[in-house]
Amino acid sequence: MKVIPEEDVLLHGSIAEWEKFIANDRSPTGLDIYPDIFHNGILFPLQRMRETEMMIAMARTINPKRVMEIGSDKGGSFYHWVKAFSPEKAIAIEIRGIPFEESFPRAFPDTQFFFAADSSYDPEIVRAVSRFIGPGFLDCIFIDGDKGGFMKDVQSYLPMVRRGGLIFLHDVTEVESAREAMRFCEREYRMRTEVFVDTSEYDEIHRRELSGIPPADAYEGWFRYWKRSSCGVGVIHV
Repeated sequence: MKVIPEEDVLLHGSIAEWEKFIANDRSPTGLDIYPDIFHNGILFPLQRMRETEMMIAMARTINPKRVMEIGSDKGGSFYHWVKAFSPEKAIAIEIRGIPFEESFPRAFPDTQFFFAADSSYDPEIVRAVSRFIGPGFLDCIFIDGDKGGFMKDVQSYLPMVRRGGLIFLHDVTEVESAREAMRFCEREYRMRTEVFVDTSEYDEIHRRELSGIPPADAYEGWFRYWKRSSCGVGVIHV
């Protein structure tokens, strides 16, 4: 019997789940947070809901029309970028595969998409992104890919971000390469940076855990595992 690699099982399972989720999605566009995605046992983002909400709200202040996510995983976070802003162009890069590659263009026909199941800082991918953007610039980038490659990603795509744009970096409380990228932009370009951290969701989750209540869903289980670690969003004001 042929053994199917685990990553292929996860990818194909995510494809089917996106088809089902989008078929039943009645949520309005333009919100800062979409809890249904976080409570989906397959598609939930590997980020904290409150921090995602803060990031999207901050991005909304510049009305982004061209957005990019590096390290899109199964697509739960990328869904926020597309659903919240209805961008003209949206880019998702995930080296393990893009399970929403067919469902998103059908669900969001007014957005042009670029998908790449490759390394984000591969020179050919960087050039391909530049061609896709065309003569304009990116407004926002969210980087949550290779935890050792934040500097490579920032250096590769910073020239494509417009003045006044935003670069978000996940997990800055624990990932040195993310903080290094922020210091680089401060030192070399005098760009302002900041960090926001919100692990308050764990307060209620921890009380439930102490009371012996099992996790309500996979997202809560993920939260119980990481507790207050693997958090924080760094911001580079370009």
